[in-house]
Amino acid sequence: MAIQKAREHGLSIVATHGTSSGTGAIGFYARSVADNGLVGIILSQSPELMAPHGSYEPIFGTNPFAFGIPRDDTSTPIVLDMATSAYAWYALKEARAAGQPIPPDVAYDAEGHPTRDPSAALSGALRVFDRSHKGSHIALMVELLAGGLTGADVEEKWQRENWGNLVVAIDPEVLGQGLAQFTAKVEAVVRRVEGAKPLSGATVQERGDGSAQLRTGGDVRGPSLPGSRSEAEAATVAGRGRIRVERSVYENLMKEVASF
Repeated sequence: MAIQKAREHGLSIVATHGTSSGTGAIGFYARSVADNGLVGIILSQSPELMAPHGSYEPIFGTNPFAFGIPRDDTSTPIVLDMATSAYAWYALKEARAAGQPIPPDVAYDAEGHPTRDPSAALSGALRVFDRSHKGSHIALMVELLAGGLTGADVEEKWQRENWGNLVVAIDPEVLGQGLAQFTAKVEAVVRRVEGAKPLSGATVQERGDGSAQLRTGGDVRGPSLPGSRSEAEAATVAGRGRIRVERSVYENLMKEVASF
């Protein structure tokens, strides 16, 4: 609907509520918007899983947001899909199923103590992604727009099962320039970012939750675009024709299926 309305009117804003399960990877939807030559912005609310900075009481969901930016005909869209939490909720469940600890500094237990125990974290709260008021305030904005603006609930979200999503689709034509003009500027910025001088002695290393952080030492990899690692992984999976799933994850899935 968002894509159709944006094509008709140049801009569309679509809201949903009444969700009671995970929305999934909202970057998939942002990518769909961008594949149609539109700019996509998606905000997604979820139940109480994450504490505001300075607290250990879960108030926000993981509250992800996604952007989809179209590129020229030879390049895949730029897609940023990130939670405002320091760790994914499903990653907590996977860690618990595998009997593995979670990374440090991503969660509190129910008493407000930092924990690496996924079971304790599931009973406590996740932290915001940057462990500061800035990330907390971004999560707040997602909560207000995807929850408060859409008709979803913002209190007792687990019990009421009424979570919200907000989708914005923008046709570059509506702002006075065509898609070709816009994507030319996108490519110009991409060239500058990819060609930017890397920090001396810095490398982007993977963290335990699959995200990346800048560390000193090691080989220099330099700046990257959002989604570049996922695109590379998708190409690898497509090449071998199968998806690798950890045994503990598979066994947990089978238990979930058997419970229905």
